Amino acid sequence: MTDTITILERLESRAAISDLIHLYALHIRNGMAAECTELFTEDATFEVRRGDLGNPAAVQTISRSVGRIEIIESVTRSTAQARVCPLVQNLLIDVQGNEATSNCMMVAQVLDKGFALLGEYHDRFRREDGWRFSARSYTIWGQIGAGTG
Repeated sequence: MTDTITILERLESRAAISDLIHLYALHIRNGMAAECTELFTEDATFEVRRGDLGNPAAVQTISRSVGRIEIIESVTRSTAQARVCPLVQNLLIDVQGNEATSNCMMVAQVLDKGFALLGEYHDRFRREDGWRFSARSYTIWGQIGAGTG
C-alpha cells in the first residue's frame, strides 16, 4: 500500500510540475509575464544561454537573473521586445521528494519577427506551498526561418 501512495504522490507531483511549465508558456504567449511571478521561488535563478547543438562545451551565458522580482522584470523586458509563442515538447520530469528536475525542448515562434528559436530548458523545482521553479536555464540552440540563411 505504501508503494501505491508513493507512486500516486509522484504522479501528482509530475502533473503539477507539467502544469507549472505549461502555465509559464501560456502566460508568455498571452503577453502576461507578470503573472509568472508566483511560479518562482523567492530565491530562484533564470539563465538564458546560447549554444551549439551537439557541443555542450560551447554554451555561453547571455543573461542571468536572481530572485523572483529580477526574473519577472527581465522576462517582461524580453517579451515586450517581441511577441513570442512558446511551444513546449519532449518534457521529462524527475521527482525526488520535495525537489525535482525537468528537461524539455521548446520552439518559440517569434511572431512579429517571422522566425522561431529552437531551445532547451533545464529546470529545477522545489515544493513550497505547491511546486515552484527554483532555477530555469534556457539554452538557445538555433534559429529557424527568416535570417537563418
